[in-house]
Amino acid sequence: MEIPQSVLEVIGQRLNRLSQECESILTTAAVIGRQFDFGLLAALSEAFGETQLLGLVDEALDAYLIQEITGQGDVYQFSHALVQQTLRERLSTSRRVRLHARIGETLEEQYGNRIGSHAAELAHHFSEAVSVLGPGKLVKYTTLAGEAALASYAHEEAERVFTLGLEAKGLETNGPESAQDPAQDSEAAALLFGLGKAQSAVVHRSLAVVNLNRSFDYYAKVGDTASAVEVAGFPMMPGRGRVRVTHLIAKGLELAPPGSIAAGKLLSRYGWALGSELGDYQKSKEALDQALVIAQHHNDQNLEITTRSIATEVDLFHLRFPEVLENCDKVLEMAHRVNLPQAEVLAHINASMVSWTMGDYGRAQRHLDAAVPLAEKVRDNVLSAGVLFINAATAHHNGEWDRIRQLTDRGLAYVPTHPALLLARGLSEYDTGNLSAGDLFASRIIRGVESSRAADFEFAFAAYSIGLFSYMTGSTEGLETIKDAALKVLDSPSATPFSNYFARIGMAFWSILSDDASEMDKQYQALENAVVRTFAYVPVDRVQGILAARLGRLDQAISHFETAMEFLLQVNTRPTIAWTEYDYAEALLRRNGPGDRSQSEALIAHASSICAEMGMSLLQGRLATLQEEIESQPARAPIYPDGLTQREVEVLSLVAAGKTDREIAEELFIALRTVTTHVGNILNKIGAANRTEAASYATRQGLT
Repeated sequence: MEIPQSVLEVIGQRLNRLSQECESILTTAAVIGRQFDFGLLAALSEAFGETQLLGLVDEALDAYLIQEITGQGDVYQFSHALVQQTLRERLSTSRRVRLHARIGETLEEQYGNRIGSHAAELAHHFSEAVSVLGPGKLVKYTTLAGEAALASYAHEEAERVFTLGLEAKGLETNGPESAQDPAQDSEAAALLFGLGKAQSAVVHRSLAVVNLNRSFDYYAKVGDTASAVEVAGFPMMPGRGRVRVTHLIAKGLELAPPGSIAAGKLLSRYGWALGSELGDYQKSKEALDQALVIAQHHNDQNLEITTRSIATEVDLFHLRFPEVLENCDKVLEMAHRVNLPQAEVLAHINASMVSWTMGDYGRAQRHLDAAVPLAEKVRDNVLSAGVLFINAATAHHNGEWDRIRQLTDRGLAYVPTHPALLLARGLSEYDTGNLSAGDLFASRIIRGVESSRAADFEFAFAAYSIGLFSYMTGSTEGLETIKDAALKVLDSPSATPFSNYFARIGMAFWSILSDDASEMDKQYQALENAVVRTFAYVPVDRVQGILAARLGRLDQAISHFETAMEFLLQVNTRPTIAWTEYDYAEALLRRNGPGDRSQSEALIAHASSICAEMGMSLLQGRLATLQEEIESQPARAPIYPDGLTQREVEVLSLVAAGKTDREIAEELFIALRTVTTHVGNILNKIGAANRTEAASYATRQGLT
C-alpha cells in the first residue's frame, strides 16, 4: 500500500525522536512482522545485551509505537501497521532480503522439531530471501504449509502457498501454457498435487485438472505408482457435461493393482465421472458396484461410504430419486463410524434436493439442518454454495425474500457464477418487482455461459432461468440465449437427464415467447415423457398447460393446470401457486365456457391475496390486467342443464359410457381425486343417487 506523504511525515516525526539504537531494533522487528517475540528479536540483535534491549523496547513503548499483547508474555505488536510499513520501507532491498534470510534461519533453530506447525511463517521469510538463499527452503516450507492449510480446510491459503513454491521453481501455475510445462522433480509434483487439491475446493476447477494431470504424469513417468494412483483418485467433483477428470482416473486405473483398495477408490471416482461427465449411467453403475465389492471384501467402510455418497450424486443427475434416498440413508447410517464429512454432507445435500423436488419440504429441511455444520467444517465452496441454494429454494415457498437475499449473497461469495443461486436470487427480485436487480442477476447467468468452459449443467440452468424470467416479465431480449443454451444441452450426447430436464423447460419457454406453434407442440410432446413432474419452481404440468393454452387446446391446458394445482396446494408453495393460478385463470377466460368466468375470478382473487401478502408486485400487476379483461368480457349464459360445467359434462358422458373413475382420469388427463370430486358434484346437481341414474340422465339430456 502506498502511504500518503502527509502520513509518512507524521510517522517520520515520531520515529525521528527515537534513539538510533531504538530505531534499529524496531526496523528488525518490522521485518519480523506486525507482531514479534522478544526472544527472536534478541537473537537477531546480538550487538545489544538483554538489559539494554529491554530499555530500547521500553523507549518504543513510551513513544506508543509498539504495545504489549496481553497474556502472551514477551510478545509485542506495532501500534499501527503503517508504522511497521514505514520502517520496512526505510530499508534497502538488499538489507531487507538478508534480514529475512537471518530471521528464517534463526526461526529454524528455535523451532527445532516443531517447524511443521510454523511452516507458513518460515515460508514467508524464505520467500522474501529467495534471491540470496535460492528456492530450496522456500519449496520445503511451502509444501509443508500448503498441506497444513489443506488439513485445516484453509483452501485459499493453501492455493497461495503452493503457488509461491511453484513460482520459486520457475513453473507456470496459470494459463494454457501450464499444460505444456511438466514437473521436473518430485518436489514440483508434490506442489502441483497440493495446488490442484486447493484449486478444486475454491472452484478453480479447470486449473485444478491441469495441475493434477501434471503431477500424475511425473509420478507415472518415474514409476512412482502409489503417488500416481493417489493423484488420480483425488475426490474432485467432476465437471458435468465435459470430459475433465474421466481420462485422468482411467490412466490411474491402468496402474492400480486389480482388486486393491487403490483400485476401489479409483473405480468409485470413475463411476462418478462416467455418470456426471459422460452421462453414461450404465457404465457408471458398473464401476460403482465394483468399488462396493472391493470395499466390502476389504471391510473398508471409508471406501463404502464414499462410493455410496458418489452414487447419490450420479442417481440424482439421472433422476433416479428412490435410489438417491436409499443410498443417502445407508451413508448416513454408517457415517457415525468414520470421519468423512465431505461424503456425509454430499449425501445430505442430495437427499435434501430430491425431497425438495418431490415436495417433501420437512424432510428436505431436516437434511439441510444436518448439512450446514458439515459444509462449514469441510469449507468446500461448492458444497457450501449447494447447501445455501437449497435453503434459498425452500425459503421461496413462503416468500421469505430477505432471507433469500441473505442466503444467496453468502453462496455467491463462495461461487460467484453458481447458476442455481443466481436463479434463486433473480426469481426473488423479479417476484418483488425489482426488475433492474433481477436483470442484473440474469445478466450474470448469461455471462457465466459465454465462456467456452461452461458445462451442460450451467447451460441448462441458463436456459431454464432466462426462460422463466422472460416469461415472468414478458421480455424477449434473452430469446437467443435461451435457445442457444438449451440446444447445447439437448444436442449433447453426454448431457445427464437432470440437465436435459432444465434445458427442455427453457426451450418450452422459448417456444412460448417466440409464439412458434410448431416448436410449442414439439416441446409439449417431449414433456409428456418427463420423469420429474413436480419440480416446485415450475411444475411440468404448469408448463404443458401454458403450451396447450397457447396452441388453443384449452381443455387440455385446464387439465394440466388442475394437476399442477393439486400438487402445489398439497405442498403449499405459495408464490408458485399464485403464478399457476394466473395461468389457469387466463386459460379459463379464453375458453369462456359455463362456469369458467366465475372460476377464473376466484383464482385471480386467491392469487391476488397471496401477492398482496408477499409483496409480489410483478404478478399483482398482471392479475389486475387479467381482471380488467374479465370485466370487459360479457358473461356467457350456461348451455348445459342443471348448471353443469363443460368439464362435468365430459365426465358425465364417460360415466354413461361405463368408465371407472381411473379410466376417466386417464382419458381426460386429470387426477383421480379430481374425477371423484366431479362425480360427486354431478350427482348433487342432477339429483341422481348413483352412477346408473346419472347415465340415464345423460341419455335423456342428449349428453352422451
